[in-house]
Amino acid sequence: MANRKWIFGSLCLVVGFIVGHWGARSGDPTGQTTLGESGIPLAIATVSAAKEPAKLNLSDVAFCHKITSFGNYATYPRDEFAPDQAVLIYAEIDDLQSEETPDGRFRTVAKSTIELYRAGDAQELVETIEVPEAVDLCRRRRLDYFHSYQFTMPETLAEGDYVLKLTVKDQLSDRQGSGLLAFSIK
Repeated sequence: MANRKWIFGSLCLVVGFIVGHWGARSGDPTGQTTLGESGIPLAIATVSAAKEPAKLNLSDVAFCHKITSFGNYATYPRDEFAPDQAVLIYAEIDDLQSEETPDGRFRTVAKSTIELYRAGDAQELVETIEVPEAVDLCRRRRLDYFHSYQFTMPETLAEGDYVLKLTVKDQLSDRQGSGLLAFSIK
């Protein structure tokens, strides 16, 4: 493992030297490389920009009756529920920021909100459920993450069609993302 780190570090040093040398020979009197002078600095800047998306990406947001693990969950045949029925929501979240803790673990912090809207043109907000902040500690930086939510459909929901909006906010980067689920109360 130490050899791999040394080889990677040496490779980075060589690439940095080449990029710096290329910039100095580009005709810029200051010797500084600017974006667009060569494919290498432009590619490095593009990768860096791609690592910091403007919002979180939520995927595979679904109503479930069972969640086993990452990507392993059982959905309902139809998203039809009764008032006062307990349900689960599964959501995969990409691009959460992690920070290293003093003990060498990595910490992510997410705050979620579930909003229920009556479907249709008006999309009237009928219920807001604030989910307690979720703190995750892990030995490795999280590349992907899933979260499950358990809640009970409000008993005040009348029969009809609704839309659930799940919003997740990364408390460390202040970015957020949302996912929508259509459902019916029968």
